[in-house]
Amino acid sequence: MSSLNNKNLDRIPQIEYSKFIQSKRSSRRRGIVAVYMAMALTAFLGAAALVIDVGNLYYRQTLAQRAADAAALAGAKEISVTSGTNSLSKAREFARRNGFDSNRAGYNVIGTAETTPGGSVQAYKVDILFPQPLMFATALGFRRTNVSVTATAELTTYADFNISAGGAYGVSDNIVTLSVFGPKGLYSYGDAISTERKNDGSDNPDYNANGYSFPINIPSNYRSTFGDVVHLEIFDPDGENPDGNANANAGVRIDELRTPSGSNGKNSSDATTTEYKLIWNPGSPGASNYSLNNDQVVNNPASYQKATSSTDMKWVQDSNLQINLADSSRVNGSYRLQVRSTAGSSENGFLLRAGPPHSATMTDADWSTQYGQNAAISKITAAGFLPMNINANVNKSVVITLGTIPTVAAGGELTIRKFD
Repeated sequence: MSSLNNKNLDRIPQIEYSKFIQSKRSSRRRGIVAVYMAMALTAFLGAAALVIDVGNLYYRQTLAQRAADAAALAGAKEISVTSGTNSLSKAREFARRNGFDSNRAGYNVIGTAETTPGGSVQAYKVDILFPQPLMFATALGFRRTNVSVTATAELTTYADFNISAGGAYGVSDNIVTLSVFGPKGLYSYGDAISTERKNDGSDNPDYNANGYSFPINIPSNYRSTFGDVVHLEIFDPDGENPDGNANANAGVRIDELRTPSGSNGKNSSDATTTEYKLIWNPGSPGASNYSLNNDQVVNNPASYQKATSSTDMKWVQDSNLQINLADSSRVNGSYRLQVRSTAGSSENGFLLRAGPPHSATMTDADWSTQYGQNAAISKITAAGFLPMNINANVNKSVVITLGTIPTVAAGGELTIRKFD
């Protein structure tokens, strides 16, 4: 104690008190920082929760939009296939395939046929509505939100194909022709549209009871060049060979006789019966116009099965497949030939052309020279599907000119699918 003086004793308490004050202030600062950190963390977690919920909501909405797009396309297709009577079920089927089942609680798929100012059904609209549960937002009192998406598909999904082209396609030796199989035919033989079943017996999803559509483009100067009558001609319209041979042979026969299992046919019941129906629609020309709602059958359908010497390997003018351009009731609108098989399991090969009446003895070369090369002659195309078949094992090139893409399609997407 002798080393301590009054001066030192006075300073020691002061130093200890100063340290105590500084320590107390530091504790208070740490407490305030903790409060701020808790508040910031709460805000951060809330923002993160919001981002996760919104992100998940956006993802589900994107999936729903894709499902609605597919459903609308499926519904629009059914307008041309079943006049729209099956559009809603098809739309719901495709929505279900893409994860949005209308049978699920809270989910709803609504389909509506859209009409143009002209009054014909040209599009199909699909609305998908569903509840979306929320995860982190439940802390804020939000358990779910209702989501809706909309898609509309117009009937412009099918393009028109040229049915004749260069190479060996559509020439007199008939190496390649148009063709249809009977509804009982073997699916794997190459006709995805006409056969009712797949090889395993299951339903063919591409089967179309209306068959194939062939638009007929009649130029405005046809009447001044050829007159009022347009004859649709079919090369070898029947589905059976007169000699009973089951196999096609280019330049000799273009039909095949097959049983439903694919073996050589033994009787005429296997032969395909083909119906050729001339259709008029008051709407505008083009594949997009095939709504069937406003269709009018011009004449009784022409139906062929058994071969005769008058039709086999020859061009046939049928009175039921005649267009009268002087008919005032059909001044505007478009024509097409609807070709479908109604019975049998075999293949019926055929070709099509349209022009003025002429002698039945006119050769292919003469018709091509006199009519086929004329710009005023009617052109026939295939709408959406081109049913072609090679009739012989030959080493020749076949050039297929698909068609001309209209300028209005710029920026769009063209999809070409090949079957068999």
